[in-house]
Amino acid sequence: MSKKLSFIILGSILLLAQGCIFFPAVKGDGNVTTHTIDISDYDQISVDASAAVFNYTQEESAPALTVTVDQNIYDLFDFKTDDNKLVIRPKRENKTLRLRPTQFTITSNSRQLKKVDLAGAEKFNVNSKLSSNDKIKFNLAGNVMLHMKDTVTVNQLEVSIAGSGTVDALTLYAKEFKGEIAGSGTFNLAGTGERAAFEIAGSGKIHALNFLLSDVSCEIAGSGLLETHATNNIYAEIAGSGNIRYKGDPSIKEERAGLGSIKKVD
Repeated sequence: MSKKLSFIILGSILLLAQGCIFFPAVKGDGNVTTHTIDISDYDQISVDASAAVFNYTQEESAPALTVTVDQNIYDLFDFKTDDNKLVIRPKRENKTLRLRPTQFTITSNSRQLKKVDLAGAEKFNVNSKLSSNDKIKFNLAGNVMLHMKDTVTVNQLEVSIAGSGTVDALTLYAKEFKGEIAGSGTFNLAGTGERAAFEIAGSGKIHALNFLLSDVSCEIAGSGLLETHATNNIYAEIAGSGNIRYKGDPSIKEERAGLGSIKKVD
């Protein structure tokens, strides 16, 4: 198992442990208002906002940000751009509060996107085409859903889940893809690419039979399920009872410790 994935597992455990600690709760006052906030352009996003739904669009127009939420919840947050990063998080003195908004919707756009960190948010919707000649990276912590509603065309795409998050990318064109799960998260992928590296630690599931690839690296530690489609090579490593299902006629190189299996499907 890679050192990076071990750190993701540790982070996931700490996140779950934190959820067991009592923190005071703030319920939305029902006075839901929409605020328009002046921002500069950004290519990174960092969101730490319970129950928030983020609607993102990549477009050439000037960057914009609107937030619809209870007024008493809005007052607890910082909304700003800093060094090409859009930051949405509780103010320092409010970090330990558990927030229960009536509604928390964030809508924003930028010209490019390189990195997104999501903690506690409910959903991140990419509502437009997403493209980059470079790398885009998403880090999800908790029960976050990342929904890419339109075509994604990138040179490199990396997505990691720590927890029980879900990633949907059903029109994906990525030269290189890397997907990591620490916990019980799920990937649903379709499209084409050249190379992919998948890692699961726990009971996560990667459904990628419709994501056509040349070469795939698969690593499972635990009881995860990994479904993939490769034409040239599959490099597989299983520790535990994990299962790999694949389409295509690739060359298989495997290492197994435990009751895991690697099987071809029709």
